[in-house]
Amino acid sequence: MADEKLLKMEEARKVSVENFGKIIRFYAPSFTYYKTSFYSSTPSAFPTISVTGSYCALKCEHCNGIVLNTMLPALTPAELFRLCEKLKMEGAVGCLISGGCMPDGSVPLGRFAEAIGLVKRELGLTVFVHTGI
Repeated sequence: MADEKLLKMEEARKVSVENFGKIIRFYAPSFTYYKTSFYSSTPSAFPTISVTGSYCALKCEHCNGIVLNTMLPALTPAELFRLCEKLKMEGAVGCLISGGCMPDGSVPLGRFAEAIGLVKRELGLTVFVHTGI
């Protein structure tokens, strides 16, 4: 069993290197300051954006919606693109786009799909999305 898992991991690494090379990049959301001997975050390098502002229907115990208050709000697709343009000009390399959850646990990102594509294609930002729980 362990040998089988090791073989799968080795194969996955081989495929990864063939497609992406040996460099591994790590991104840390900017809402928390990180400083280690290997990495120090900056507030504008990889900001977090909420498409719901401070709204969250679930208010889960782990966050209670408080994390949303650390995020930049972008409530419309146009606001999202303009915010990302500004962030790019300020030196951002990417962003995390998320927001509060709806009652079913999803983050309402559907109407932002086209704007997210434009952010990637036109601005060249690395974009991560958190789609819900």
